[in-house]
Amino acid sequence: MPNNKANTSSDILKSFFHRSEKGFFRVREMRDLFTPDERSQLKLTKRSNQTQVLDALGTLRSPYSTLKKGSSYFIVNKPPQDALLEYIVQTSGKTIGEIANAFPLKQEDLIKEANKLVEQGTVTLQIQPKQKIQLRSIELHFHLDEQQSQPAESASTSSNPGNIGGDDPVQAFKAAYDHANPGSHFVKIFKIRQHLGLPREEFDNLLKTLANEEHITLNMGNPGKLTREEVQDSFQDEYGDLYITVTWR
Repeated sequence: MPNNKANTSSDILKSFFHRSEKGFFRVREMRDLFTPDERSQLKLTKRSNQTQVLDALGTLRSPYSTLKKGSSYFIVNKPPQDALLEYIVQTSGKTIGEIANAFPLKQEDLIKEANKLVEQGTVTLQIQPKQKIQLRSIELHFHLDEQQSQPAESASTSSNPGNIGGDDPVQAFKAAYDHANPGSHFVKIFKIRQHLGLPREEFDNLLKTLANEEHITLNMGNPGKLTREEVQDSFQDEYGDLYITVTWR
């Protein structure tokens, strides 16, 4: 039998994050931001404590997960590393201390995930002295790596791009993903779409299938840095949310 509680909480979380600009919330904050109907479905009130909210939500289904920091619990709408990158993109230039204060990861976990992003070349670190050049006054600032230069395609890779990976759509997508931006953790969707050369509906269905099967994570971003054609070749879901990049999981 289907788990009705899990279905209800997943639907509520999807609707909640759809109307929100953030990718994570304190559980107590979510309780207050739920609509009256959502609280009613979860059998909650504005006086419910965070344990009662977590119990009402039950076991969370992907992509949602629970993080604990101090005495507070948070709900995030994507894997922690993806959520961290999204937060860095939204607040580019913040120091690691400022990020650590706001982001719902313990310090050691935050450093671990941040180091992964740096190693992947997805973000860069800049050392900036505040006043005197002393170790205690040095700040590390995160910046999104916006490098767009790509090696030119050879004739062998540009011919018949839609058949990359043979007849297996998962392998074809992964090959196009690797080709579109070698070594990057976050790849522009329009590059994969253009490289595969599939009909729009077929590509969108493939994208949704891969996301549902948890091969990939779809990420929102800033469309202001894209051309109109690149925005059109990104992906918009049935709720009107625009996804700019994709991450292979």
